[in-house]
Amino acid sequence: MVNPPPKPPADIDSRDRDYDAAFCVEQGDGAFFGGDIKLALRWYTRAIDKDPRSPKPWVMMLHVLIFKGNLAEFAAWVHRGMTLFPDSFELKALSAVQEARRGMAAQALADSQEVIQRKPNLAMGRLCRGEVLMVTGDRRFDHEFRTGLDMVPRQDWKTPLIIGMILMNGGHHNRALEYFNEAQRRNQEAPEIWYQIALCHAAKGRRLPMKRAIEQVRLLCSETDPLLTRLVHIRSGSILSRITGFWKS
Repeated sequence: MVNPPPKPPADIDSRDRDYDAAFCVEQGDGAFFGGDIKLALRWYTRAIDKDPRSPKPWVMMLHVLIFKGNLAEFAAWVHRGMTLFPDSFELKALSAVQEARRGMAAQALADSQEVIQRKPNLAMGRLCRGEVLMVTGDRRFDHEFRTGLDMVPRQDWKTPLIIGMILMNGGHHNRALEYFNEAQRRNQEAPEIWYQIALCHAAKGRRLPMKRAIEQVRLLCSETDPLLTRLVHIRSGSILSRITGFWKS
C-alpha cells in the first residue's frame, strides 16, 4: 500500500491563504536553490494542495526528492502524480532517474530513451536522460544536458542552475560551474546562483573563490532574505564545514 504524501505544515498554511499555486512554486524554487530542502518541500506540497491539477509543483517536488535521495517518498508522490497525469512524460522521465538511482540501470536507460524518442523536444526528458547516463557511468551525459539547455528560452536561468546542481551532486564540480556561470549570465540578480557557486568551490576546497561567491550572496540578498539570515547565523566550525553544513542541514 502506498502511503499518502504528507500534509503541508501549519507554519506555511497559516501565512499563505491568499497565495496561489504559482507563488508557492516560486517560493519552493527559491528555497530549493538556496539549500533549504525542507522548506522547499513544504512550499511544493502547499502548491499541490492549492492546485493539484497543475503539474509544475509535482515535477519540482519529485526533482527535490530525487536530488536528496528520498526514493521511498518519491515512490509515494510519483504514484499519486501518475494517477493525476498518466500521460506526463516529465513524470516518466523523473521515474527513470529514480530507477537509475535504485541500481536498475537497464530499465532506467530504456525508459529514459523511450521518453526522448516519443518527446524529442522535451527539455525535462533530456535533463533526466543526462542524469540517468551520469548515474550509470555513461560519459555522454553532458551532451544530453546541453541539448536540454538549448531547448529552453535564453532567459531561463533555472534550467542551467538545476543542471549544475545535478552535476555537483554527482561529483562533477568543474562541469557544474560551467552551468552555474551560464545561469549567472542569464540572471545577475539571483543570490541562489552564487550560493550554489560557493558550494561548488567549497566542495573542491577553493577557499578564496568560495568566499567571493559568499560575498556576492550577501550583496544580492535583501535584508529579509532567508538565505542571508541563514548565512548570518552560521557561527561554528571552519569556513568550509560551515558552508557545506549549511547545504546538509
